[in-house]
Amino acid sequence: MAFEETGCAEGSWKPDDHERLIPSNYSNVKFGARLNDKKKYIENGKYVFYGMRLHPWLHGYYQKSEDGPIEMTNYVSNYIYLTKVANNQKYTLDIKLPNGLTAQAKKQIDSEMAYVNLAVKEARDGSPGVRRAIMWGMAIHSLTDTFSHSVFIKGSDGRYHHMVHDQDKAYNKDVYFTGVHDTGKIEERWECAKKAVQAAMAQYNNPTHPCGTYKEFNSILEATTFKLGNISTYIQDVTKNSGITAKYMYVNYCL
Repeated sequence: MAFEETGCAEGSWKPDDHERLIPSNYSNVKFGARLNDKKKYIENGKYVFYGMRLHPWLHGYYQKSEDGPIEMTNYVSNYIYLTKVANNQKYTLDIKLPNGLTAQAKKQIDSEMAYVNLAVKEARDGSPGVRRAIMWGMAIHSLTDTFSHSVFIKGSDGRYHHMVHDQDKAYNKDVYFTGVHDTGKIEERWECAKKAVQAAMAQYNNPTHPCGTYKEFNSILEATTFKLGNISTYIQDVTKNSGITAKYMYVNYCL
């Protein structure tokens, strides 16, 4: 199916193409979904948005593994917090921090969101509604990136290994574990990402202005060809409900 028929891209998971997962009449949300991959703003010699290892909270990655010690980070709570910050651009709210959000993730997200205002001024009118839409786009980018960057697939040894960008970093340097941006590789990932966007857009359009929830990750429950790193741990951290968490155990890869 083409984009015009589904509101989604036809097999694309490359930088700047996240916008194509978002319905075409949401131009500001689409603009935001591109920002995460922009190599434009630099602070202390590092890109402000770009890079999953440096900015895992913007790229659905399960750990910060660049510029300092390795630190696990909850991609579910990161997504939720991003949507809270987004909503607060238009609707002045008391932002209650989601369970599972690390101090480092909060600090970095708050710092990086300041640069969003620069991007808005350069390309949009800067109204509260526009800022909200753009930041929701960035949150949705992180949500969908989870199905790219935090995926584990089963190898010939019967064990699950991280799916990566580069063959040099793949398990046993096996090309099978590469291709995170290839939607034809473990196609179920892309289907899950599309459903996640649909769920997120429903939250975005809800007239009561709710933030994101763990439920936007529920498409993973349908997966049979891959698992997500620490998904059950992160759901437990967010919900504090073992009954909810139990549903995710079968699609969880424990890190």
